[in-house]
Amino acid sequence: ILIGEKRLRQQSKDPRTPPSRQPEADISPSPSPRPRPPDELKEGEVEEVCDISTPPSDVLVVEGQAI
Repeated sequence: ILIGEKRLRQQSKDPRTPPSRQPEADISPSPSPRPRPPDELKEGEVEEVCDISTPPSDVLVVEGQAI
């Protein structure tokens, strides 16, 4: 299974008119005010520093056959 991302822009009817700009992905701050320094994390521990969300219309999942 191949998974990829492709961003699509709407083409305006007049080629001289630039396409409308899509809003960027939203970035939300983490619940903790400051992430811990790496030396304070235990081995194998992961700390989430922010949430990144992409509107569903911006992501296209492509399935294909691997060669």
